Amino acid sequence: MKKSALLLLLLVLILLAGCGGTKEAKGTGSAETADLKMLYENEEFNVKIKETNGWKLAKANVNGSKLNAKFEKDTINAIISSLTTEKSFKKIKNELITGAGEVEILEEKENYISFESTMKTKIRTDIYLEKQDEYTYIFTFVTPVAHYEKANNEINKLRQNILVN
Repeated sequence: MKKSALLLLLLVLILLAGCGGTKEAKGTGSAETADLKMLYENEEFNVKIKETNGWKLAKANVNGSKLNAKFEKDTINAIISSLTTEKSFKKIKNELITGAGEVEILEEKENYISFESTMKTKIRTDIYLEKQDEYTYIFTFVTPVAHYEKANNEINKLRQNILVN
């Protein structure tokens, strides 16, 4: 991955989480997930991610009431974070855009924003927001613009396998 892509990813990671102790995935033994293989589970934050072809857990941190788990596949990085449900989606999106630096907004909806960097090597970031009870979940997908068409299919596969409740 190019320097500019790593820089953007680092900025997003710093903004969303911070350093914390690593917490391993835990099995739940529930009937719903007993037959499914999980790529990642965190009972405290009610997050389960079913195994998805080629995706790997790179790192998972819990820092107080914040979850930050990073996944990788080829040139795609996915970051799943949670915050306590205190901020509006609009405020969260504004903070993420500010932290990303100079970007061009591609699309924005109430619970979604897509932008790309204005750097020489363009990076696309798609962010989905979801509220469940006491947490707001932030699903961030980062990939070079040149690979986005191919990556979009893989992003959608992983998104379908993310379960929060």
